[in-house]
Amino acid sequence: MDKLEIQKLLKENSMPQKEAWARNIINTKMPMYVVKTKLLQDIAKQILKGNYIEYLDNETFDYYENTIIYVKVLSKIKDFELFKKYLYKYIPFIDCWASCDGLSLKLKLSEFEQYLELSKQLIVDKRTYARRIGVLIWFKMLESKEYTKIIFDLIQNTLKEEKEYYVNMCISWFLCDAFIKQRDLTKQFLNKENVNNFVFNKTISKCCDSFRVSQEDKLYLKELKTNNDKQ
Repeated sequence: MDKLEIQKLLKENSMPQKEAWARNIINTKMPMYVVKTKLLQDIAKQILKGNYIEYLDNETFDYYENTIIYVKVLSKIKDFELFKKYLYKYIPFIDCWASCDGLSLKLKLSEFEQYLELSKQLIVDKRTYARRIGVLIWFKMLESKEYTKIIFDLIQNTLKEEKEYYVNMCISWFLCDAFIKQRDLTKQFLNKENVNNFVFNKTISKCCDSFRVSQEDKLYLKELKTNNDKQ
């Protein structure tokens, strides 16, 4: 699919009557077609069947939907150096959480180290959504206790003073997932000495809202919050 064909397809399936609603949720300043997510997935699949590198090189970011198609294609790149190259081309065009969170990786244990090093670069980047992507990468490493420990150290030593809402929310989301998958480690880590107040409170809130956290643990977390509030 070439650029003109994609733009024509997006325009033909646009829903301008829903733009205000969609823009309020996504919070993007980019022009929008407003189309169904399935269409964007289908377009990405068609691109991946052809010369997807040529598509990525074109850097078509005229509309919000173009960023979503791009990141869906980007997510399927298996070669790490190639992925890294096009990720850094993409980051300057991210202006909302949805364009960021569209990145969906599947990592093998053998790939953890190189992606961890990439995340270390991203979390010190000046750009908010670069740092958020750095945190998103960590979700794929929670099956490993050793990597979880390393990530906790990065949160404490690098991101404790983080001020940006969208980065702190992603850290909170990550810690909630960590509590579910690495419960004992996360219980040891989760306190106000290791994370900022926003992340601490939001993590507990997310855990208490999750059906994957037991009632016993929810009571423990609420008590932990109460005790920390008294300090």
